[in-house]
Amino acid sequence: MPPVIPPQTDDDYWEQDGDPTQYLDTRWFQEPYPQLALIPDFPWFDGICLQRLSFTRHIGLVERVGTRWRLQKDIADSWLRLEVSLSFIAKKLLQKSSIALHLYSSWLPMPSTYGYRNIHSRARFAVRCAQKSQSAFLGLLATVSMGIMLYPRPLEETIPDVCSPWVDYIAGFEGVDRAWVEDLARSFVGHFDTSRIGAIVEVSKLSTWEMVRELYRVGIPLWYCWGELESKLERTGIQFLDEMAPPTMSEVEIESYYTRPRNSGAQPHHSRIPKYGSEQYEGEHWTNFFIREKERHCRILESETAEEREERLKFLYGSASPRATEFEPRSLVES
Repeated sequence: MPPVIPPQTDDDYWEQDGDPTQYLDTRWFQEPYPQLALIPDFPWFDGICLQRLSFTRHIGLVERVGTRWRLQKDIADSWLRLEVSLSFIAKKLLQKSSIALHLYSSWLPMPSTYGYRNIHSRARFAVRCAQKSQSAFLGLLATVSMGIMLYPRPLEETIPDVCSPWVDYIAGFEGVDRAWVEDLARSFVGHFDTSRIGAIVEVSKLSTWEMVRELYRVGIPLWYCWGELESKLERTGIQFLDEMAPPTMSEVEIESYYTRPRNSGAQPHHSRIPKYGSEQYEGEHWTNFFIREKERHCRILESETAEEREERLKFLYGSASPRATEFEPRSLVES
């Protein structure tokens, strides 16, 4: 469960007051914006498609135009091309959705609405707009992920992958590069083993259960709220939802069965806190930890130069310690 349960917001929150830098916070499920649950916990902008969104330093990010400032023109132009491409893909995929979308389903604000193409009076304003626009791309990418999730696929294919039918569908449009689409499918956009922020679902407010079912099918973390303590438990008649229903709503019975945590972030008795320095997150399953480590090592190998590799292999940890050895690349990328 999220350490802190956030307050509920109105359906027009993201259009009126929403800040895209808050996309990484787990929130209550909103039927107009189900794509928010698909935003990854730890977005990594790499590969052909997404590397243009990656920046960790502000040096060289903006440029002076006379007495004013803007995001570097080549970066802004590449962001615009990406925004147009992703919008096209999302529209085409959602038109083929296997379920009927909610009547008030809506797009999150587009990245360009946060001013990455504008000229600003101060460099810090240009940087701030770039940061908000980068965060807004997460909403657009999540909308593409939703389109991928809802695109019809064979029954035996529980989770979409790079071989899913949507890849052939999008690559079949004139002017679309198949290698680009396949790279998108391998990124967190189309790779559903990536950890997502999920959502808190208030069961009593659901007008339709199909979207929640699709999120559940691809393994998106969902927490279900069944009402106030001591209230009557109303089951839905939907099997997968009713399987999540608590056995009781009685506070006395709950407290007699469960140990009250010392704080909201306390670990359950069956989940040990990882040792310091292990790089494993609290509550993270060990299989997810090794998948994440494998991906991290792959990224290190891909960015390592020949000189860095040679130096790494010659490095000694100490006279009494074993020498660093070279591992076969396939040991890091194959299970």
